[in-house]
Amino acid sequence: MGRAPGRPAANANTLSRTELLEHAFEEFSERSFNDVSLRALAKKLRVSDSLFNHHFGSKQKLWREVVDTIIEREFRQLIAELQLDPDMDNALSMLRNYITIMLEVARRKPAMFKLIFNVLNDDEERALYIRDQYLKPYLKIVDRALTLCIERGEIRNVSNVTLHTLILGSVNMLIRPEFAMQGIDDSRQLGIQVDSLVDVIMHGLMPR
Repeated sequence: MGRAPGRPAANANTLSRTELLEHAFEEFSERSFNDVSLRALAKKLRVSDSLFNHHFGSKQKLWREVVDTIIEREFRQLIAELQLDPDMDNALSMLRNYITIMLEVARRKPAMFKLIFNVLNDDEERALYIRDQYLKPYLKIVDRALTLCIERGEIRNVSNVTLHTLILGSVNMLIRPEFAMQGIDDSRQLGIQVDSLVDVIMHGLMPR
């Protein structure tokens, strides 16, 4: 009896659904969506061509599940760490902490942000999904802290877009440090340090 359409061959070297998601996550973090080939990935993993289709149905559904499991997990934890208390005495420290947390996550999880930036430069629908589901919730919390700091005169009046540029630009440099290290030949350089980066961002916000 033949196997049902879409099901992997019985003798295929199978991987669990979770393992497939992890491998797909790595692939989407290194390549744009259109450059990812499930057939090539299956060959690389030595599994049946139909295994991904059997578990996920399509490349788009696989991408969505990668995003809604791996990225969602990390951003849920990140957002949980950002507690805004309007009555806090030191709103400036609160804002600094929000920036530091994001940059520390980027330093620890560069593949996740590589996937995010790949998507933002890719298809509009997927880019909107990433922005709405993950980036905007974080940036809204940062914006509330920024507004509070400005109202209290703890920083000069800068736009939300300016701060977003500083944060996301810094994230991009952390996940692709080779761009920031141009012309630096000293092998003793330790790369981009989060604390130093946050210091520069925060000092640039101080009132003139």
